[in-house]
Amino acid sequence: MKPFHTIAVPHKDILDGRLTMNVFAADLWEVHNKRGPEEYSDPALFFKKTFITKGLDNLMQSVEKRVKGKGGDAVIQLQTPFGGGKTHSLIALYHKAKEWKANVFVFVGDKLAPSDTLKIWEEMERQLTGWHSIAL
Repeated sequence: MKPFHTIAVPHKDILDGRLTMNVFAADLWEVHNKRGPEEYSDPALFFKKTFITKGLDNLMQSVEKRVKGKGGDAVIQLQTPFGGGKTHSLIALYHKAKEWKANVFVFVGDKLAPSDTLKIWEEMERQLTGWHSIAL
């Protein structure tokens, strides 16, 4: 059997000791607002560093079909435990949806106060149209 380090060679940032803990804290909201680490916010780098599992590939194919009006599930429940890749999957879908020229709306539940129901609609309008018409 081959030694593990010869089969799974770490990325250069790991070998150089440049990997920081913030890279492990994937945040879709930060990626959407162009504040996330480059490993997540740059689509080419993200997919270069992401191992596409069968599950992630199936998810992206299903969503692509749906976005392009060719089938696909309308609702997909991501069932994984903590650290199972849900946010990573959402970031992958975010980048792919942009690539597919879909109208993307990002809502992360802990980024707005629960009492700000109007702000949810305002945020949706801002992201989808680029402006606010809702008077507060």
